[in-house]
Amino acid sequence: MLPRRGRGRRGAAEPEDLVDRIERILEGLVQVVHDVHNNNNHDEAPQQPAMPMPGAGAMPRTTIKQFQQLRPPTFYGTPDPMAAESWLLGIERVFEVLPCTDEQKVVFATFMFEGAALIWWQLKKPLEPLWLWPRFLKVFNEEYFSEMVRDQKIQEFLNLKQGNMIVVVYNAKFMELSRYALHIVSTESRKARRF
Repeated sequence: MLPRRGRGRRGAAEPEDLVDRIERILEGLVQVVHDVHNNNNHDEAPQQPAMPMPGAGAMPRTTIKQFQQLRPPTFYGTPDPMAAESWLLGIERVFEVLPCTDEQKVVFATFMFEGAALIWWQLKKPLEPLWLWPRFLKVFNEEYFSEMVRDQKIQEFLNLKQGNMIVVVYNAKFMELSRYALHIVSTESRKARRF
């Protein structure tokens, strides 16, 4: 029997095949990182793997395909700190509904890097054998949403006055800036006094 001829370009992968292939590559990379990490810690007591084994019951296996179905935002590495914060909020929103390990969060989030952000990550990634989400957040924020920017936002919050703004606009601005000054508005009564 003659081989079936498909439509389209020879050797072209269907989008699902490409996603599955990328998923397998990412899973392989995660396994390599685990192996390297475990080999570097051979003197220490054995550790539980960061990613639960299938059937272990701890957390269902999350795939890159599931992650992409939630349409996570892309980050291009623009110098605008608000764009970085917006991207991070969008990514964390996805992680709220998608069960991921801290290691998977880094793999999935950085999969959404393009342009300057991807170049930055390619330079940072080899510096540590294992990237977990809390460490990634610290390094990402140091690069794209610095302490100086946070301090400016706190100062902007402290200087916020209603002035000629209508209450709805003032309230929106108050809520937007208050997230940088949670230590100042930690309770509802403190928030009400500050408002």
